Amino acid sequence: MAKKEVNNNAKKDVKKEKKKNSFLEGLRASSPRWLADILLFAAVWSLLGGFFHWLMPPVEDGISTLLFLLGLPVEFSFLNAIVLFILSRMIRHRRRIALWFVILYFQLAAVVIALIVIILSQTGGIDASLSDVLWYGLAILVNLLLGIFLVSAHNYFMTKVSKKVTTQAIVIVVAGLIVAILIGFVLGLILGEGHHPLHLLSAVFLESISNFRYLLPYGTILIDNKFLDSQVLLLVVDFVSMLGFLIAFILVMRNHNKKMESNAKDELKVRKLLMESAGKDSLAYFATRRDKAKIFSNNGKAAIAYQLFGSVLLASGDPIGEKKSWGSAVKNYLNFAYSKGWTPAVLAVTEEGLAVYKKQGLSHFTFGDEAVVLVKDFALDDPALREVNKVYNKVEKQGYSLVIRRQAEISLDELSELDGYVNSWRNDGPERGFSMASSRFADQTDAQMVVVVAYDSEGKAQGILSFVPGDRLLSLDTMRRNPDSANGVTTYMIAGLIEKCPALDVDEVSLNFAVMRHVFERGEQVQANSFERRARRVLLFFSRWYQLESLYRSNEIYAPEWRTRYLAYERGASATEVGLAMGRAEGFVSFGFFDKIKKFFIRHKQNSQQNDYWESESFIAQVQKQEADFMAKQAKKELDPHQVTALEKLALVKEAEINPYPTNLSVDTIRIQTARQLAEESPASVYGRVKSIRGRGKLFFVDLEDATGKVQVMLGADRVNEYAEATGLKEDFNLFKKAVIAGDMLQVSGEMTMTKTGEISLRATSWKLLSKSLTEFEDQLNAEALGIISQLREAFKAKGYSESLAGLSISEMLFETGTASFAVTAGQLTAVSAFTSPDALAEEAQTILSGILPEVDLSSLIQTQAEENNPENYRKEEDFDSRHLKLLERGLPSYSSLTINLEKLWEQLKS
Repeated sequence: MAKKEVNNNAKKDVKKEKKKNSFLEGLRASSPRWLADILLFAAVWSLLGGFFHWLMPPVEDGISTLLFLLGLPVEFSFLNAIVLFILSRMIRHRRRIALWFVILYFQLAAVVIALIVIILSQTGGIDASLSDVLWYGLAILVNLLLGIFLVSAHNYFMTKVSKKVTTQAIVIVVAGLIVAILIGFVLGLILGEGHHPLHLLSAVFLESISNFRYLLPYGTILIDNKFLDSQVLLLVVDFVSMLGFLIAFILVMRNHNKKMESNAKDELKVRKLLMESAGKDSLAYFATRRDKAKIFSNNGKAAIAYQLFGSVLLASGDPIGEKKSWGSAVKNYLNFAYSKGWTPAVLAVTEEGLAVYKKQGLSHFTFGDEAVVLVKDFALDDPALREVNKVYNKVEKQGYSLVIRRQAEISLDELSELDGYVNSWRNDGPERGFSMASSRFADQTDAQMVVVVAYDSEGKAQGILSFVPGDRLLSLDTMRRNPDSANGVTTYMIAGLIEKCPALDVDEVSLNFAVMRHVFERGEQVQANSFERRARRVLLFFSRWYQLESLYRSNEIYAPEWRTRYLAYERGASATEVGLAMGRAEGFVSFGFFDKIKKFFIRHKQNSQQNDYWESESFIAQVQKQEADFMAKQAKKELDPHQVTALEKLALVKEAEINPYPTNLSVDTIRIQTARQLAEESPASVYGRVKSIRGRGKLFFVDLEDATGKVQVMLGADRVNEYAEATGLKEDFNLFKKAVIAGDMLQVSGEMTMTKTGEISLRATSWKLLSKSLTEFEDQLNAEALGIISQLREAFKAKGYSESLAGLSISEMLFETGTASFAVTAGQLTAVSAFTSPDALAEEAQTILSGILPEVDLSSLIQTQAEENNPENYRKEEDFDSRHLKLLERGLPSYSSLTINLEKLWEQLKS
């Protein structure tokens, strides 16, 4: 029992120790914030302390005593206010040199001077009461403890100043003192200061270096006299010496980093993350902006894009990439900001991303709402969209039309023309947007961007929209319209795109971002309180310049789903600083004049290797290859195992420089049924579809089937290779083993034979590929198709062709026309093949039908055509096999269609 109590007490002690350590560590971690607040308060007090002494003496006495104990100046002084304010800013930005300055100049100096005062008071050098001595003793204890604690927290002040900047600051301070002494000495001689020149020089020197007595803890107690009598001379010396000190302070505090920008390597990594991560953040693609630098997680699987505005390191949106790596990316981003003394802030974060930032210690507030239209809920005939429908019909009646394409489908010449419109219609206004804009158009690396163009009745472009791609979503980027275009053309384009989204495999469309939308919404409600109404009035006032309300209203007509976005920022950060950074980023606040002055005096070297890297052909080729490789990889994932194998086999055939879909068929080819009736050792050449393959080593058995029957083919390595070598054929035995699978169409030549088991077989001498199969086939089609074939059979029987048609089925017709899908429409039978050329498809069809219907003029019945990869045409016939659609949409070869006019066929049969 006693042992249990001991263990429990020990556990409690451990918990208390952990809690204590946790508290102290938290205090250290937050030291940049609370120390900066104390210094800022002391700066304000340096200006207002005198007023409180007059208005509220007890309050002034209490606050001055507190500052006295902390070793901070309590004298009324503009100099103190300026220096303390600068120190507060430097501490907040985690500059380590500022921490050491505070420790040495305030805490350590307070301890040393307080000891001197106590010693002098005991030796009679200074008159001090017992209570004064006790207060100085308490100040020594407080400053010792505070100094030791701040030293222990120095690792949280990660911003270091380079030796070059430190040296420059010291030189400026020393130069300022020298200039002050020289000016003071010359001015003293001119004013006739009543000193000997050496005495005057000494007095000016002492006044210059003692100018800090007002800032030094208890400095006025040790140095309470002035060394110069002339007030003019005193002010000049103090001003010049302190001016050098302030310039040095500003130099140390100033941002010495050149402008941040992306580079080719980082952009390629970010684009890869965007493709590989299935995130739903509509702002993710904007991380590819070229004025955003990138920082990655430790494993490189997540990233954050950012830019520096003043001293605020501003990012936007959620981290991109693998979600479980977000925390690492956020930590690296924050550490980078703190190491440089910058304030981290993140615009337009979703709730999911905010949780990660909050876990790393950032605070937040609601920034606004993103308007997201759900495609499944959007219909122009919906009463909720009456206004949109009205505008859409009005513009359409004026002869306007829309063209919606991926950028990859637009020629470079046309793209250049559209880019000209985009630039001219901007009217030289500021390019706004940081979190929801790519800041580019017609860039060759944005192949998947969707471009919407509105044309008037004369075929002239009147409006242009561009949307960046996402995971089954689009996000509005560029929005331009001709000033002379029809009213509502933008609404017309947006509505037209949303209507087209199902064909683009898009579920969501993100429109503009409405800043502080919740304030407008709450403020206009009947139950809104006075604060909410006043807040709305304030935003309405600023809407005159910044379109805050108009963005909200223009999005509301599309009945969107409003998704809240947040601003994540460091606790204790300056709201003004962060607000100005956001304004500059989004283009609402311009420092153009000041930036020009800064550029005139401060010039940074630019990395010429990184400038405009995105325009190089090698970078564009890398981006395109990256996208193509990813799409091929994704297509492979979505295909079934048979299709994956088939595509691999197809690649082997192409590597051997063999056309997998040739258009020629040997004229001496006979039907399998005819071949089976030949005598042994008779030469034969047949064609058909491979039903099965078995064997190993140097001998394989293949079941080959056409509409008339099936035959076993024996392929021996020696025989096939010998013939291939003699004739120069590329189709040898090794290629057969590697590339041929069930479903392929082959032409096989050899001699007929009989196996020991009595099975009629064809001993192959050579083989040729006629059509490479990419899908598994089922001997089934819809009932309507079977009904048509049944009618054909009856018609054929009436003409005396019943015996020839006995083995014909719709599945066999599917065999013989290549890998095709059938659809029966009004009066015709249509075959579509994604993998066979029109000539090959027609030739196979004629070979089949001519053997059955020699009296029919097939040229008037069969029509073929080739279609480039355009799944839209394919969708016009709803009965086509969806498996072919999926393959088509992955960029596989162009497809062909074959149409047999059944009515004409029947007419010919009846004649």
